[in-house]
Amino acid sequence: MSSLRLCCQITYKDKIRDINVLRANKGLKPVRKANTAGSIYARWYLVYQDLLIIIECQVALNKKGPGLPAGMRDLLLYHLANALSWFTISDALENEVAECARKFTPSLSHQEALSYCSSVINRAKKTQIEGKEHRYRYRRETIYRELEDLIPEEVLPRLRAIIPNELARERKLERTLESRREKGIAERVIYRESLQTNKSKAIKLKAQGLKYKEIALELNLSIDTIKGYFRKGVLV
Repeated sequence: MSSLRLCCQITYKDKIRDINVLRANKGLKPVRKANTAGSIYARWYLVYQDLLIIIECQVALNKKGPGLPAGMRDLLLYHLANALSWFTISDALENEVAECARKFTPSLSHQEALSYCSSVINRAKKTQIEGKEHRYRYRRETIYRELEDLIPEEVLPRLRAIIPNELARERKLERTLESRREKGIAERVIYRESLQTNKSKAIKLKAQGLKYKEIALELNLSIDTIKGYFRKGVLV
């Protein structure tokens, strides 16, 4: 486990922390809460995890000192804060942003880090107070366009939310084909099970002396179907 991942697992008793942030840092799925249930929250959870992957890579590439290089730290910290604002409780958001800054942008002071993310924090607080949505809703294409130059080619397959349009379309097609394949398999299994059940019932009714027409009426099937069950090589 990398040092960045290890740092993300530490909790501090004197600060309000959000359990879902700690889970996201470990690559785990979020804990479902009434106010953070739904696809939009799940989407920002994935955005946050993608940002951690990108940051880990950039920190590893930085030979000039700890943390992120100055040219990208503000942008990445800002997007981290915005992603956090969507699935983090409002009271914990500022602490989570400060924690990210401590780990990933140590060259920034506490106040500097919070100032870069002040609009995100303020909008999250306003959303909680007013009950109306004020948080930034960046589209996938927008975030990718802003961070494209910071994403090494070998990292892209690991990302799930910050991806280009062509990769999104490709993955959607793969999911559709897989869903159809699984649906087709399930339908065939159901058909075979239903067929076998009807055959077994037909055999029992025939043994009781019922004629094809009577069996067909009993099972709500056509006479030809019932006759087909008793053809040589058909009954199993």
